[in-house]
Amino acid sequence: MLLCYRDWLVIVTAAGVAAVHHIVFNYLQGLGWGAMCFAQPGWGRVLAHAAYVVVETAVLSYIAIWLQRDAIQNGELRELVNRLSVQQVGTIDLSVCGAYFESEGAQELAESLQEVRSAIDRVRAAAFLNRELLANISRHGCAVMEHASQGLVETVQSFRLENERPHQQGRGLTAVAAVALPSSALGAA
Repeated sequence: MLLCYRDWLVIVTAAGVAAVHHIVFNYLQGLGWGAMCFAQPGWGRVLAHAAYVVVETAVLSYIAIWLQRDAIQNGELRELVNRLSVQQVGTIDLSVCGAYFESEGAQELAESLQEVRSAIDRVRAAAFLNRELLANISRHGCAVMEHASQGLVETVQSFRLENERPHQQGRGLTAVAAVALPSSALGAA
């Protein structure tokens, strides 16, 4: 019955009160004062009952500690879930900064939420960079493509002119290589 308090101290206190009750009433019954504790008063019975109470108190205290931890974890998990949905409808608040959680389950959930938030921040940053890249391409893309195609046309025309002259075929290939390769590579050849 005392497990509903989820506190080992309540159980130990009740066991202490019961022990004092048994000792005092056994003593009073032995003196003949009319107090009844056992059918026959005796310290052997008191010690036997005390052994039962000690074992029962240990088991119940363990269960009370376990229930208390479970109740703490339940409360912390409920708090985390409530924090997720405190914001506007359709949004989730993943921030758990500054919160301390005693239970292992709540700590693990808080760490997982931080990892999710970090991943979302990285995705947002990548999306922003992609948007900027696409904006730059749309603004400058036409000019870049035009410049590149003009350079390609000039190279092809130069190559045709060079190849039309039989004695200057080597220079035509050099012109194509100059466009395709950096100048340091041409110097090495």
